[in-house]
Amino acid sequence: MESFNDIKSLWQTDGFVDLPSSTEIEQTIKKYSRKKRRNNLLVISILACCLFTLVLIVKFDSFEMWSTYVGLLAFSIVGIYGIYTKLKKQNNLSSMETLSNNDFLSALEKQEKLTCIGKSRTQTILFIIWGFGFALYIYEFVSQNINHLLLGYGSLLVLSLMVWFFYLPYMTKRYQKDIQKTIHHIHHLKSQINDND
Repeated sequence: MESFNDIKSLWQTDGFVDLPSSTEIEQTIKKYSRKKRRNNLLVISILACCLFTLVLIVKFDSFEMWSTYVGLLAFSIVGIYGIYTKLKKQNNLSSMETLSNNDFLSALEKQEKLTCIGKSRTQTILFIIWGFGFALYIYEFVSQNINHLLLGYGSLLVLSLMVWFFYLPYMTKRYQKDIQKTIHHIHHLKSQINDND
């Protein structure tokens, strides 16, 4: 057999070969894609709501310090970029669904390698912009009182450390685990078919 697709087509025409269901790999791919699409749409919806809230804040609230507006602008940049990347991932999922099973598996393995690298440069830059924006945004509200200032920036520091050292690594590991599970399942199905060749 020259390719995995040839093996599949042989199995579909031969009722005596005891192989996994011909649609099982396609179902695994579709299940993975559906889950990722749902997650992407959820994040897009949350970011869109946050951006809408920022617009309402700017429209109906007036601030005395320019730092507050710069902070809101920084939040907007992070939100818009987040929506852009999730929409890009949605398009990538659509293009991946048209790939052959082997190509889809290769694309998944490439994604797994990229997530193993750790925090990307883009993620680091976005995190810095977010922290910088947050620091500027709260300044107007805490600057009048030294205790409020210390409490506000201390809380921001603790939140930033928790996000950087706990939340982001947790989400990365969760994403890696999801990809690895899908890759392992597809490899298992392929090995069953190859063993019966």
